[in-house]
Amino acid sequence: LTYQAQSNATALTLSYGASNLVIITPDMSVSVMSNAFRFAPSGARIVFRGSFTNLQPGFSGSYISDSNAAVALFKLNSKTNTIIEGEAGAEFLFHGTAGMPFEYRDCQNVITRNLSIRWASKPLTPNTDFSVVFNYNNCRDLLFERVRFENFHSHAINEQIVSLRGSSNTVIRYCQFIRGGITNFNGTYPNTDGAAVQLGAFDTVDSCFFGNLPRGVEIEGAAGNGYQVRQTVTRCVFSNVFEYGVFNISAAKGDGLLITDNFFMFMGDPPPAWTPIAVYATAGRGLIVQGNTFLGYAQAVNVSAGTAGMGGVQIRGNHFRTNGFGIFMSQASGSITGVVINANLFENATN
Repeated sequence: LTYQAQSNATALTLSYGASNLVIITPDMSVSVMSNAFRFAPSGARIVFRGSFTNLQPGFSGSYISDSNAAVALFKLNSKTNTIIEGEAGAEFLFHGTAGMPFEYRDCQNVITRNLSIRWASKPLTPNTDFSVVFNYNNCRDLLFERVRFENFHSHAINEQIVSLRGSSNTVIRYCQFIRGGITNFNGTYPNTDGAAVQLGAFDTVDSCFFGNLPRGVEIEGAAGNGYQVRQTVTRCVFSNVFEYGVFNISAAKGDGLLITDNFFMFMGDPPPAWTPIAVYATAGRGLIVQGNTFLGYAQAVNVSAGTAGMGGVQIRGNHFRTNGFGIFMSQASGSITGVVINANLFENATN
């Protein structure tokens, strides 16, 4: 067991054989924390130990792009087989109105687990307070497990779609998303729309909780990237998600979104001018909504085809107990073809 000094990090790295353990604690300066994270080698286990209660998230601006994303507080570039995890009740309390604490680029097989992350206050200023907790770009095989997000600003976990590079095979499981997000209400503030989770290709959200926020899971493909395919949202609970529970706006590149065995519940009154929709899809092919329970939503499943149209829509084996439409379909802008609706149970719903 040896102590390895790093000239560019001055962090504690314990090396045992081919393994590297990087320990980050609250008594370190911000620059030491940031460098310890950034310069950890591939294969490292990066451990946050303790309560980090006075951190600025680093990034400041109205949107995330390739030029300004480099100032993330904790940045991981071109790393493989890396574990980031919390110990001893590790939690983060961020201050400020905009930021990006974590960014992963060109990484593969990275596990992030056992962290609690929240903001001291939720920003309400549109177009200037955009921020993301975890932003990832051109990554493969990421796992987020048992991470709790509270009072976050825009996205909690975001597959970056500003560039044409894409990510795939991200799994998000046993995570909690509570009281966060800014919605692009009526398109007035184009840089502030945000869901708790924004997915890339072949991504899975499994056994997560979404509570008291505008949007849960969003699939939004950048034009021409071709990566927004084969996502799965399963065994999740959506409680009082007051705009969209799962939102698919992936244009013609969307293919094969599976929404299965989830529980969607909306109780009480939504904020003024909102119509709560559990599942909202406007484009793509191969949408499957099956085995879900919908309780109290004004619209449980809304399929409104955009100009690109939609095909292969299957809605089967669901239980609808809503305050309005169980299934609503609109071809005002584009056609919907290959529709299968069967074996659903409707209670107090208009089909």
